[in-house]
Amino acid sequence: FNQGRNAEGLEQLQRAEALNPADAGPVLHQLYYRCVGGERDEALLAKAEQLLRNFPLTVYALNSLDSLQGSVVASRCTVVTLDEIAQLVVLAQELADNQRSDLVSGYLLRFQGIHAFNKGEYVAGVIALRQAHEKNGQIGILGELFKYELAYGQREDAADTLMLVTELNDASLFHK
Repeated sequence: FNQGRNAEGLEQLQRAEALNPADAGPVLHQLYYRCVGGERDEALLAKAEQLLRNFPLTVYALNSLDSLQGSVVASRCTVVTLDEIAQLVVLAQELADNQRSDLVSGYLLRFQGIHAFNKGEYVAGVIALRQAHEKNGQIGILGELFKYELAYGQREDAADTLMLVTELNDASLFHK
């Protein structure tokens, strides 16, 4: 893909999909590349739904879902909607295996928060991103929350989030 050989890249992703048919990562990755290319692929979308409904998420699937959602939010992908991404997230959240992992369930809450903010639902976005951070402890999630709070003009909330980030940073192993 980085060399502009998209057909070859998609072929490699199809091979990866065949090698591990329970991993939604290659399917979501294909959806992402087709989407930013302006191509909607109903079969891939249906396959992603089926995989997310039946198999636990891998890190690859989380990263691919993140790329797909990011491209929709940034309007680089206009053939898949934010609500369709939210539906994929809901399917993944419904799978008990995904709820057993704090890393995975935290990132699913992160996706939910990003969706809420981009739909104009400030309170739901704050709640979801705070819950996501509580689940998996990823400080970058608080950075995203800070960005959205500023974008919504919520300076006091942003100041509180920044204070939390500072406290967490000061308490980290790197600052002893």
